[in-house]
Amino acid sequence: MRLPHPRYLLIAAAGLSAPALAQQAVPEEAVQKVEVKGTAASYDPRRDDTASRIVVRREEIERYGDTGVHDVLRRIPGVTVTVGANGKQEVRMRGLAGGYTQILLDGERTPAGFTLDSLSPETIERIEVLRAASAEFSTESVAGTINIVTRKKLRRSEREAKLGYMHSNEFRGPTFSTDLAERGERASWSLSAGGNHDALARASRSYQTNTRPDGIVDMRHNTVIAERGRMNRLNLGPRFSWTLDDGDSV
Repeated sequence: MRLPHPRYLLIAAAGLSAPALAQQAVPEEAVQKVEVKGTAASYDPRRDDTASRIVVRREEIERYGDTGVHDVLRRIPGVTVTVGANGKQEVRMRGLAGGYTQILLDGERTPAGFTLDSLSPETIERIEVLRAASAEFSTESVAGTINIVTRKKLRRSEREAKLGYMHSNEFRGPTFSTDLAERGERASWSLSAGGNHDALARASRSYQTNTRPDGIVDMRHNTVIAERGRMNRLNLGPRFSWTLDDGDSV
């Protein structure tokens, strides 16, 4: 018996394998393309972040025309502003004393002698309130952390002035604020000023009783103290920056 030439065997093997390869091929139309797009503009930190973090942005700070940072903080859930015995306002979280709440300025500890009264709401870009420990900031505080981020981006030229009037059950009076800014190629400066005139009119009441061991009340003392006062407040926030040749800024 004569065997076929090896060349014809190779052609026959190729013909048998062609249908098998054709069955394994995947049509190009069957491959689906999935494209995912996202933009940072749609990100809302106050809505999208977890419940342990609240971010108050500049639009919300300007909405109510507050003249002081403490007035802005009063509107944030979980934050309480109280007046101590020395008349100084304290910021508290979770019902703990003011010493358990950490106040940061641009993510850093505030310098010695710093008070929130020295800041004007016009100089604030956003306020971040953290009610739980975070790797982003120091965890030395027990109650929580309040990080106040100041405005750093200036328009080429800015001139803005606001007038208002504050009226509440205890305080009333006119308010004002103004923003001045200029930015050049190498240097920029800005000045934020705000103030108000408050007239205080309120009554403080206290009631005291004394009961003897036999159950007889031998003293009832009711005290009413009328308080009248006036307060003039002026906040100034100057800023000057200079860009050096190597790109560093002062």
